[in-house]
Order: sequence, then C-alpha cells, then structure tokens
Amino acid sequence: MSNSREQSDILLRAIQINNDRIAGYTKAMELIDDGQSNSLQGVFQGYIDQSEEFKSQLSPLLEQGDGEIQKDTLFTGKLFRLWMDLKAGLSPSTTQAVLELCEKGEEEFRDTYQDILSESHDVFPEIVHVLNLHLVEQNNAHIYIKELRGLS
Repeated sequence: MSNSREQSDILLRAIQINNDRIAGYTKAMELIDDGQSNSLQGVFQGYIDQSEEFKSQLSPLLEQGDGEIQKDTLFTGKLFRLWMDLKAGLSPSTTQAVLELCEKGEEEFRDTYQDILSESHDVFPEIVHVLNLHLVEQNNAHIYIKELRGLS
C-alpha cells in the first residue's frame, strides 16, 4: 500500500471514530430525562463540538493525501447506538445507563486512536502529533464522564 493511501486510511479511521462519537453523544442527548437534561445536554454538546474540532484538524491532513472526507460512522458504532436505545429503555435509571454507555464509547474512541497510533508512529509523525493531542483532551472527557457516572 502506498504511503498516501495508508495515510488516507489512517485518517479516515480517525474521522470515522469521531463521527461515531458525535452520533453517540447525539443519541445520548435524545435518551436522557428532561429533568436532568440541562447539565448533561451541555456536557454532551461539548463533546460533540470537541469531535467536530478534531475532525476539522484531521481534514487538512486527509486532503493532503488525496482522500475524501468521511461523514459516515462505523457499522460497530451503529450497532452500539442501537444497544444504547435498548439498554436505556430497560434500565431503572436512564441517566445512569446513558452515562455508562458514554463511558464505553469513550473507551472505544481511545482504543481506536491507540491502534491508529501504533500503526502510524514511525511513518506519519504529523498525524501522530495531532492524534496524541486529541487523546489528551479525550482522556479528560473520559475521566469526567466516569465522575458524572459516579455522581448519578
């Protein structure tokens, strides 16, 4: 595989996991109770905005590699959002269930980024730098979701 194609593939995976994160938090906003939605809506929207920013930082790198920007999500992400609907519907505490699912989504994001980093560490230093910066911010989000889950 050529370096340009490999770079595009790596960037597309990073963009897709961000699309999944956006779709996951959008689904979470739909599922939470109205009475608790004010504070959580803001948190979830903040993480949607964060992933949009991540995508905007990745897009120029993708365009350098002649790739097309992805707007779709991964199939596994689509299955996960279906599971979110089911679990939230069956849980006695919708908020707790949604926060647990958000935490799982953050773990999936982290794992995907770490896989991408391990594949591209020596080949694409510019991508590695950007993804490492994203992981630092995402880790803070992951910790905060865990804290919220403990409080609810």
